[in-house]
Amino acid sequence: MQTPASGAGGPRPPDGIDPIFDYPHTTGQCITGGYVYRGAQIPALQGVYVFGDYLGPEPGNVGRIFTFNYDGTSVSNFQDITRQLFPTKIGNYSLQNPASFGEDANHELYITDLGNGSVYKIVPATTSARINTIVTEPARN
Repeated sequence: MQTPASGAGGPRPPDGIDPIFDYPHTTGQCITGGYVYRGAQIPALQGVYVFGDYLGPEPGNVGRIFTFNYDGTSVSNFQDITRQLFPTKIGNYSLQNPASFGEDANHELYITDLGNGSVYKIVPATTSARINTIVTEPARN
């Protein structure tokens, strides 16, 4: 999303608030709002904003998942974590189009994927080889 400018879509409202972060269409095309992680399963994500982009930078590309830190004034540590969450296509854990995010009663995060009809829960990696990564798994009742 590019910061709005006067004339693009009409004049800016006098009480309008600019986004806290934007990126060019070479990064993505359609931001999917997310959540600040407040769960307990992944301490490294505490206080980090997790969000997505429904489409990649080129038409037909799959979406991506991003994170950044926000201290109330500025954004830092913008990262594309798609490959950490969806490292392989084994078990059909492949991201297509993240349409929404959700949060359960324990503040753990979920990703809904309109492209493949799945709901994924973001969980900590379980192997020592991936100690500082996070992965997704299909949500279960």
